[in-house]
Amino acid sequence: MKLPVYVLWALVALVQLPLLLSQWFTPDFQLRQFVWVPPAAIRPQSDPIPQLEPTTSADASVMLQIMDRPLFSPTRRPPPPPKAPPPPEPPDLLAAANILGLYGEGAGAGVLVESEGRVQRVKPGAEVAGWTLKRVSPQAAEFERGTESRELRITRKRANASPARAPTEALAPNAAAAAQSKKDQDAVRDSVRQMNARRASIGLPPLPEP
Repeated sequence: MKLPVYVLWALVALVQLPLLLSQWFTPDFQLRQFVWVPPAAIRPQSDPIPQLEPTTSADASVMLQIMDRPLFSPTRRPPPPPKAPPPPEPPDLLAAANILGLYGEGAGAGVLVESEGRVQRVKPGAEVAGWTLKRVSPQAAEFERGTESRELRITRKRANASPARAPTEALAPNAAAAAQSKKDQDAVRDSVRQMNARRASIGLPPLPEP
């Protein structure tokens, strides 16, 4: 007959029970007294710190030779230092300048230049926005800067016509609204007239027209 597993475990526990009781109790069934004894102290031992060997000047010279002749460089020479970036070009302020007109005659003739928000008189040989005025013609002015030359035509500013059109554009919606209102009133008036004609046919008084 095959016993279940839990029955076998119970039998094993019963067999080991006397051994466990003998560890905790005396033959007189008194609880044993256990006294803890601290272990003996162990004196720490420290190993002496090893002395580092001083570096020699030969090691430094070898390192300098490796830096002067790098292994992974095809020419066995250190790379050249990077080149400094070129200085930025000065801003071209003449591109936003306007020639408004001429003044004077003959050798004293010059141009009226609008630059950087202000108008100034410029004669040939004078500078404006980093450019030098060389020649003046009835329709243009020629400027130079180094080897560059530029010709600016005379421009005359025109008055802005948008403010003058603003009242007309503002009145357009009002006129359309007035026309629509008159059309609605006429439609209501016609409807009242038709209703009064029906009321008159049956003897009722007419309604007031709007």
